[in-house]
Amino acid sequence: MQERNAVWQQRFGLVSGYPFHWDLGIATIEFRRSTDQVVASVCVVGTTSIREKTFLWGWADENIPQAARKHLEQVREFGTKHNLDLLTTPQFPGGRPEALEMAAAAGRVLDSEGVFIDSVDDDLTVFFVLSGFRVRTW
Repeated sequence: MQERNAVWQQRFGLVSGYPFHWDLGIATIEFRRSTDQVVASVCVVGTTSIREKTFLWGWADENIPQAARKHLEQVREFGTKHNLDLLTTPQFPGGRPEALEMAAAAGRVLDSEGVFIDSVDDDLTVFFVLSGFRVRTW
């Protein structure tokens, strides 16, 4: 997934520091550049809670809109088919390392173009897979 991230970041010149905004209601993330925006579709793989020391799959989190988790069922089905308990257990003990593994697994199953991570506050971190990059002018 690191290689895939490098590709989209270089392709769109988004190596670091560009302002971004994600919207779970429409399942997109926008990176703002001076004359346009780079937009990608997002799927929330899951979240970690530092306080609870857990990882919660997006497919098990009813607070995440359906649009932002609709493709995750494929990851869960892959886990069932291959007896991979971490892909089918709604919540389990873990933190960033475990979430990165789940994001990488989801990215591979969904053939995503990359991953993105954002801390919402001091406790919650959201892990996304990205696909369908496009440029939208102002």
